[in-house]
Amino acid sequence: MDTKRLVIELEPHSVLTLSDSKGAGVQCLEGTVWITEENDRNDVVLESGASYQLAREGRALVQAMGAARIAVGPAPSAAGSSGKGLQLRAPRLQAVPA
Repeated sequence: MDTKRLVIELEPHSVLTLSDSKGAGVQCLEGTVWITEENDRNDVVLESGASYQLAREGRALVQAMGAARIAVGPAPSAAGSSGKGLQLRAPRLQAVPA
């Protein structure tokens, strides 16, 4: 299966906003990130090697606790949810090859 992902390097303490991203997967490749989803009281912290599937409509914020590198894209286990409406918004992001 060919899954397309966007690999993003985050500067320390920078925030990535994901809009309409229910079903998308976020994988922490390096560093540590904190994820909070709109209308959800439970936040998630991912360390290198961990992943999380976004479960809520609306915005999700991914904050780098230090320098971090993440991959964002459709979650392989998401039946019927492709994250196809995924929209990324953030200042000073650099996409790098996976």
